[in-house]
Amino acid sequence: MDLSDMQQQMNSGLNFGVMNAMRTGNPILDVLICMLIPVILSFFMGNSNADPMSKRFVDTCQQLYDFATGTKTYIRRVEYEDRGYRYFGDDRTALDTSARNNILQKAIKLHMQENCTLDIDDAEVYLIPQRQVKLEKDEYGYGCIFSGSYKQLMAYAVNRLPKKDHWVLVDAKDPPLHFRHALEVNEEGEGQGRVCVRTVVFELRARGPKAKRKVDDFIDQAFEFYKTKKGEEIDKSDAANR
Repeated sequence: MDLSDMQQQMNSGLNFGVMNAMRTGNPILDVLICMLIPVILSFFMGNSNADPMSKRFVDTCQQLYDFATGTKTYIRRVEYEDRGYRYFGDDRTALDTSARNNILQKAIKLHMQENCTLDIDDAEVYLIPQRQVKLEKDEYGYGCIFSGSYKQLMAYAVNRLPKKDHWVLVDAKDPPLHFRHALEVNEEGEGQGRVCVRTVVFELRARGPKAKRKVDDFIDQAFEFYKTKKGEEIDKSDAANR
């Protein structure tokens, strides 16, 4: 049992204890208390690496307001699971699975970098390719070397994301759209068969009457933008070969 499982069990036990202590005998009021207690406890016992308490306080108040007014929040999660190894045939079977979500995550990163104005106080910085990186030839004439040469580095650009587990505003137009990314690490199996599973999670969130379309359209636009970038690579390559 890892630390996250222990914390989850402790939170569940604490929720149950508090709800028993605050039982009023009124069925309606007891149901409301049961629904509100987990929200309140998550505010005080949230991840220490997540948003500061002031931000969590605002989010908690927002959740209470949404609950009272019936306002819906729409969240889309894009998950990519990395087990650190590949079996022969993975590329074939991945066509109908979520194994290509790393491409969708890259599309979202590039779309936010080039088409959105992000105000990030505390950012994580990545060097990611904007177009195809041409490998240099080794001593046998095979293109399999990344040396960090000038030509190769010209394919890269600096990309900035908020710290993990922190929400950042992506689009301020109503309804506002927020983004957060996280890394979940778990171990599966025992002994020599133990595998470290790293899951990269991208989340997009919006609330309100038009929020569902706002979130879904943003993901679709990011993927279309990425395909356009890839199409430009093909056009330039064809032009160079003529």
